[in-house]
Amino acid sequence: MFHDDADRQCYLRLVAEEVRRRDWSVLTFCLMTNHVHFLVRTPGPDLADGFKRIHEAFAQAFNSRHRRGGHVFGGRFYSRVVRSDRHLIGCLRYICQNPVRHGACRQARDWVWSAHRALAGLATAPAFLDVEAAYSYLGADGGSARTNYLRLVSQSDDTLLANMASGDSDEWLLTALEDFAITSSDLAAFLRVSLRTAQRRVAAARVAAGSVPSATGGVKGTGPGTSAEG
Repeated sequence: MFHDDADRQCYLRLVAEEVRRRDWSVLTFCLMTNHVHFLVRTPGPDLADGFKRIHEAFAQAFNSRHRRGGHVFGGRFYSRVVRSDRHLIGCLRYICQNPVRHGACRQARDWVWSAHRALAGLATAPAFLDVEAAYSYLGADGGSARTNYLRLVSQSDDTLLANMASGDSDEWLLTALEDFAITSSDLAAFLRVSLRTAQRRVAAARVAAGSVPSATGGVKGTGPGTSAEG
């Protein structure tokens, strides 16, 4: 998808144009080598149309620059509604940690093709990134919000899960899976049980909470934004 930094810069220019055109609010993003992540608030249901324009324009520019033809994107565009503020915070954490999880770098701050450095106060934010909107979910003012963001990003999955696991209810397992994208395998490792046992506990928690998983592993509903992947 991206051969070099010039491809990434071209892609972000197209994103910036579409954000202005559609009055979107981009809370965070990450460009990997073969896929992208965006967390976007939209005034209307036009996310798919907007990214269709972005990807068509990028494919034309990419093929022209590299003197090639055919498809640039191997997979289909995918998006899901962010159901709650907690889910949005989980998306902020997951997207900025994506390069680390994929082994592209050791720390989120080392990956320059994401919003993390801007949100962490380490770099100037691109014009299309709505830092204030992202911070609004993390604290009453910019200083505390940035501190909370850095704490959110830096804590390990085990620390995150330890903070969630309290009381007699297993409902926190659903929060870990559906809001923070913790895998079932990682949950099992944290609980020190087999994967099957962890999955049974999650299923029981779903029944107790009255929730039904969607095809993508989340709970169906509506929320303040949309997480998009391409």
